[in-house]
Amino acid sequence: MPIGHFMAFGTPASWVRLLLDARLRVPPRYWPRVAWSLMACTIGLVVTAPERLILEPWLRWRFRGDAPTFDHPPGVVVVTGYYRSGTTHLHNVLACDSRFVTPRWRQCLAPQGFFASWTLLRAFLIPFLGNTRPQDDVPFGPDWPAEDDFGVCNWTMASALPGRFSVYERRAHWARFHNLQGLTARELRRWRWAQAALLWKISRARPSAPLLLKSPSHTGRVAELARLLGKDRVRFVHIARDPAAVLRSNLAMHRRFDSFSLQHPPPEGQTREYLIAEYSATEARYAEQSRSAGVTASDVRYQDLVADPVGELRRVYGELGLAWTHKVETSVARYLHAVGEYRPRHSAKDGDEDPLDPRLAGLRGIFDLDRETIQRRVPPRVEKPERSRKRAWGVLALVAALIAVAWVTLAWLAGNRLDALVWPTGLAIGLATIRSARVGSTALGLAAGGLTLLVYAAVLYPATYLAYAHAWGRPALDSWIAVRNSVLLTPGNHFFLTGVGVVTAYRCASRRHLRPPGA
Repeated sequence: MPIGHFMAFGTPASWVRLLLDARLRVPPRYWPRVAWSLMACTIGLVVTAPERLILEPWLRWRFRGDAPTFDHPPGVVVVTGYYRSGTTHLHNVLACDSRFVTPRWRQCLAPQGFFASWTLLRAFLIPFLGNTRPQDDVPFGPDWPAEDDFGVCNWTMASALPGRFSVYERRAHWARFHNLQGLTARELRRWRWAQAALLWKISRARPSAPLLLKSPSHTGRVAELARLLGKDRVRFVHIARDPAAVLRSNLAMHRRFDSFSLQHPPPEGQTREYLIAEYSATEARYAEQSRSAGVTASDVRYQDLVADPVGELRRVYGELGLAWTHKVETSVARYLHAVGEYRPRHSAKDGDEDPLDPRLAGLRGIFDLDRETIQRRVPPRVEKPERSRKRAWGVLALVAALIAVAWVTLAWLAGNRLDALVWPTGLAIGLATIRSARVGSTALGLAAGGLTLLVYAAVLYPATYLAYAHAWGRPALDSWIAVRNSVLLTPGNHFFLTGVGVVTAYRCASRRHLRPPGA
C-alpha cells in the first residue's frame, strides 16, 4: 500500500538517481508506493521552489571545491554508535539542553526546504507521521530530533539509507556511503557538499548556538567529520550496547521497515550477515579513528545510561568540556519522567539471550561492556505539567465555533465554499486541544477528529448558500441540492482533504508528549 516513505519529500533528482541506479527494477506490487512518493515529491518541489532557486546556487558556490569545510565557532557535538545501540535515546536527552540546535524531522525529510517551506511541510507531515517511531515506542513527530543523514539522503542521495531499507539489490553500492569507503571522488564531493550545506541551513536558526547531530553512519566518519568541522570544534559522544542485543534489534527493525521497500526484501540470513560485517567494521573504525584523529570524545555504555541517565550525562559534559547546569538537569529529568523508563522493544528475556556471534565478541572488550553496570539512580522529580481535560473540552467548543463563523464568512466573501479549509481546521482544532490539555490522549484525539468532521458538516449548507445562492432561483432548496450532489454523491478531493483534516486533528490531540526535547 502507499505509505509515507522516508524519501517522499526528497528532491526529484534524488528519486531519478534512486530509480535509475536500481535499473528501474521495481516489482509491480511496489508501484503504488512509488507513485504516492512521487506525488509527495511533486508537492515538495512546488513548496520549496523559491528557496531552491534563491539559496541553493549560493550554497553551491559557498561550499564549492573537492574539500569544503563548515566552520561553526560555537562547536558541534556528534552522537555516534551503531544502529539500535541507544543513539536516539542519548540524542533526545542531550537535546533537552536548549543551548543546542539539533536537526528536526521536518528539516531532514525535506532538506531542500528552508524556514517557510519547513513550516508548511510540518503541517503536511503531521497526518502521515505517527506519534511513535515504527520500530519502537520512542516519541516521534515533525518537531522531534532527527538524524541528519536522512537530510543528506533526501537532498543528494549521498547516504547508505536507500540500500539499507528500499533497493536491496543495490545495497552494496549504497553501503559505501556508510563509512565513506570506496567512493569515487565525485561521490565523496557530493557527500561533503550536502553535509556542509545542510548543517549551515540548520544552524541559521541560532548561529551562535552549538549544533547537536546524531546519525549512526557518523560512527565510521570521525576523521572526515573532524576535517569538515574542524577537530578543535567538534566533539563526539559514542554509545555502545551489548552486541547480541544490537544485532537482534537491527533484525527486528529491518522486518518492520519492510514498509519502505521498493524491492523484495532479502532472506533474513543474508541481512544478518550484512549487519554483522557492517556493525563490526563500523565500531572498529570508530575505535581507531577516535584515537588517531586527535578529537575530543566520550564513551557511554547503554546499560549505564539507562541506570543513571543524569549522572552519565553529567560525566559526559565534563569530559567534553561543556557546562552542566541546574536548568539542564531539570529539563533532562522532566523529559525522562514524561517518557517513562526507556525500555527497548526487542530486549531478550532472562534466560532467552541469543548466543553472541564470534565476529562481534571483540566489541565487548573494546567498549568494556562486560564491566558491572553502575548503581541505579532515579532522576530527580520535577513538577509535572498540569493536566486540564475540562479546559480542553471548553477550548474545543470555542475554537470550533470561531472556525465555523470564520469559514462561513470567508466563503461569502470569496464566492466559494472553500472545502480545502477542512485541513487547516483539523490542524487548528488539534493544536488548540493539545495546548490546552497539556497532555494528549486517545479520547482527546478522537474528540478533535470528530469535531473537525462536525465543523465541516455544519458549515456545508450555510457556506454553500452564502457563496452561490445569489445566482439561483430557489436559494434554500438549490443550496441543499448542491451540497448533496457535490459532497455526498460525487467522489472528489474533498474526501481526501476531509480524511487528512480528521487525522491531523487526531494526531495533534492524542500526543502524550507536548514538547519535543529542546523545543
